[in-house]
Amino acid sequence: MKTKLICIFLFFSLLAYSQKILIYQEDISKAKILTDGDENTTTGEVEIECSASIPLTFESELLGKLTPSAVTNNGETVNYRIALNRSRHFVMDELFITNPQYRRLTIPLNSLERKQKKYFLVYDPNLERDLSCYLSTVEKADLSFKTALYDQAKEEYKQATECWDYKKDSRVEKMIQNIDSIASYTKDAESAYNLSDFRRAGELYQRAFNLNQNDKVLEDKKNDAIRRFTNFCADCYNTAERYFEERNYDEAKAYYEKVVKQNCNGSAQSNLRLSYIDGRLTQRYHSVSYEFAGNTPIGFSTGNYKEFYKVGGYFSLRFNSKMFELIRDEDKLVEKAEANVSFGWTVMLYKPVWLFFGPGFTTVSEYVLNNPDDSDDSGQVIDNLPVAASSNTDNLKLQFRNAISPEIGLLGKIPIMGKDWITLRYTFQYRFALKKADESYIGKTKHVFGIGLCF
Repeated sequence: MKTKLICIFLFFSLLAYSQKILIYQEDISKAKILTDGDENTTTGEVEIECSASIPLTFESELLGKLTPSAVTNNGETVNYRIALNRSRHFVMDELFITNPQYRRLTIPLNSLERKQKKYFLVYDPNLERDLSCYLSTVEKADLSFKTALYDQAKEEYKQATECWDYKKDSRVEKMIQNIDSIASYTKDAESAYNLSDFRRAGELYQRAFNLNQNDKVLEDKKNDAIRRFTNFCADCYNTAERYFEERNYDEAKAYYEKVVKQNCNGSAQSNLRLSYIDGRLTQRYHSVSYEFAGNTPIGFSTGNYKEFYKVGGYFSLRFNSKMFELIRDEDKLVEKAEANVSFGWTVMLYKPVWLFFGPGFTTVSEYVLNNPDDSDDSGQVIDNLPVAASSNTDNLKLQFRNAISPEIGLLGKIPIMGKDWITLRYTFQYRFALKKADESYIGKTKHVFGIGLCF
């Protein structure tokens, strides 16, 4: 007999354990104070909302079985309103909710006061999705989102928040925010794409795609924008390089600036090119100047005076008007016809000053007597010939005294309206006569001044 009792006890225990459970959740937002009825009433009220698939019965520890004062069927849900006495004897009462398929659910009522209404949601936590308004609606919304039906998904997520069994869920709110973000990113990306700003378009499409990596349309648009951006960068850079090689710097600059603005892979090299081009466009590195010095008031110098410490070259020629007379009439006595030629290198010291230096050659004409016996006391040089002697050239001979004349000097550029226009040039020249006797005739040093234009 004892064995049978133990078996029966274990059977009912297992049966009770195997039953499903119900849980409840109080919805404070729907609680209120009852205003109808007698002011001195001791009645309170409880409203229970539950799925229509789970019919409920109610009991009280003190009153036994309770009959709802109102039952409202809302289709998927049913609302039960139960009036309870909240006099001094009933303050510690409990509400029992039963269904044959579930274990009894107990809701404490010790906090329920008279003229107060409390609202509870009762549900099966393991309820199948098709029996849950919230879960089934969210499931449909997730599927719509996954298939990129964003307007439909957003509406379904909003519907889920209105379900009878909805519990505040930050995930649903986040999904609605994601849908709004995708719409915003896509709109901005399309605008950027239409303006050929493919880099920004690609970035925005990427942000949208990160929120839904199942959206193949977004993925295709993102890849297309990235491909166009890559091609755009390559085209701009190659075009800029072609113009640069052709020395069409204005066109090259425009394309290099596009590469830098879009932050393409060639941005670093493009910046270097732009620095060089800006220097070329703003500087006027070729200079032509008029040169004058003692005995050689006629002269010119031309050269390249480049920035960025790049070496340039120059060429100078100086002479006096007697050189023209000597060339026109060889029989005419012309004293000290002088010419000087030089060339060399230029390098920037510190803008706007350039250093130049190089070798040169100087020649000075002179007449001497053919017959040394007719010479003066020196026996050779005929300087400042007398009129009588100058009229007789048969006994005179033209010769040139020569010197190696290296020089060094400075050139300064004077900017006007942001560009170099005027140059001032100073040259110091030292002369090494090829013959010792010619030193005093040619001179040892020469100072030359010049003024010119840059272009």
